[in-house]
Amino acid sequence: MSRNTGSSALRWRNDLGIAFVLEQNSSRRFKIFELKWTSWIMLATTPTAARPSAI
Repeated sequence: MSRNTGSSALRWRNDLGIAFVLEQNSSRRFKIFELKWTSWIMLATTPTAARPSAI
Protein backbone atom coordinates (compact mmCIF):
# COMPACT_ATOMS: atom_id res chain seq x y z
CA MET A 1 0.00 0.00 0.00
CA SER A 2 2.82 2.41 0.83
CA ARG A 3 4.42 1.69 -2.54
CA ASN A 4 1.13 2.49 -4.30
CA THR A 5 0.77 5.82 -2.49
CA GLY A 6 4.35 6.69 -3.35
CA SER A 7 3.82 6.02 -7.05
CA SER A 8 0.57 8.00 -7.08
CA ALA A 9 2.31 10.90 -5.33
CA LEU A 10 5.11 10.73 -7.89
CA ARG A 11 2.58 10.67 -10.71
CA TRP A 12 0.76 13.66 -9.17
CA ARG A 13 4.04 15.58 -8.92
CA ASN A 14 4.82 14.74 -12.55
CA ASP A 15 1.41 15.98 -13.70
CA LEU A 16 1.91 19.12 -11.66
CA GLY A 17 5.31 19.70 -13.27
CA ILE A 18 3.86 19.24 -16.77
CA ALA A 19 0.99 21.60 -15.96
CA PHE A 20 3.45 24.17 -14.60
CA VAL A 21 5.60 23.97 -17.76
CA LEU A 22 2.52 24.34 -19.98
CA GLU A 23 1.35 27.30 -17.91
CA GLN A 24 4.74 28.99 -18.16
CA ASN A 25 4.86 28.42 -21.92
CA SER A 26 1.35 29.75 -22.54
CA SER A 27 1.89 32.77 -20.28
CA ARG A 28 5.13 33.61 -22.09
CA ARG A 29 3.36 33.36 -25.43
CA PHE A 30 0.55 35.56 -24.13
CA LYS A 31 3.02 38.15 -22.83
CA ILE A 32 4.69 38.32 -26.26
CA PHE A 33 1.27 38.69 -27.89
CA GLU A 34 0.26 41.36 -25.38
CA LEU A 35 3.50 43.26 -26.00
CA LYS A 36 2.93 43.18 -29.77
CA TRP A 37 -0.71 44.21 -29.31
CA THR A 38 0.07 47.17 -27.02
CA SER A 39 2.91 48.35 -29.26
CA TRP A 40 0.60 48.16 -32.29
CA ILE A 41 -2.09 50.16 -30.48
CA MET A 42 0.49 52.77 -29.43
CA LEU A 43 1.80 52.94 -32.99
CA ALA A 44 -1.73 53.35 -34.36
CA THR A 45 -2.81 56.00 -31.83
CA THR A 46 0.42 58.02 -31.65
CA PRO A 47 -0.06 60.15 -34.83
CA THR A 48 -3.58 61.26 -33.86
CA ALA A 49 -2.65 61.76 -30.19
CA ALA A 50 0.34 63.90 -31.20
CA ARG A 51 -1.91 66.33 -33.07
CA PRO A 52 -3.35 69.21 -30.98
CA SER A 53 -6.56 69.06 -33.04
CA ALA A 54 -7.31 65.60 -31.61
CA ILE A 55 -8.21 67.31 -28.33
